[in-house]
Amino acid sequence: MPIPRRRTPRSGWRRSAPALTVAFTTAAAALASAAPASAATTIVNCPFQNLQSAINNAAAGDTLLVRGTCTGNFTIGKSLTLAGSSGATLNGNNAGRTLLVNGPTTVRVTLTGLTLTGGAGVDIGGGLFNNGATVTLRSSTVRNNTSTEEGGGIGSLGTTPLPGCTTV
Repeated sequence: MPIPRRRTPRSGWRRSAPALTVAFTTAAAALASAAPASAATTIVNCPFQNLQSAINNAAAGDTLLVRGTCTGNFTIGKSLTLAGSSGATLNGNNAGRTLLVNGPTTVRVTLTGLTLTGGAGVDIGGGLFNNGATVTLRSSTVRNNTSTEEGGGIGSLGTTPLPGCTTV
């Protein structure tokens, strides 16, 4: 039996509104469940605190708020955010790559408001070497890094978006 047509478009909208509400509610619930419930923010005051220890102790999805200049060669192998406060710097001290991020492709690292400097890569990526992950640099600066082959500042075998960044 055919469904009778309504005279106004508004009545058709009302008829489909519950389905749209369910779709939006379901999508919102999926987004909420995708975010880690236990994500934490940890402040790391360099040079007095050890950034690599904070990286190692952080859970996937956490944020490390970096203050000051952290000197060393840092490695990240899980999804993290490193957010710099005013003037925060990661300095490789010309003793190796400043930051290495190891994949797989499911690893997502975001660097915001940081300067990466003083990196000396042996082959690729003196300041940052993205080895298969997704590393997003936002409003960051990569400068004064070297490499013996390619990518003195940034070397990437993954995805590396650079919104609002400066490379020198």
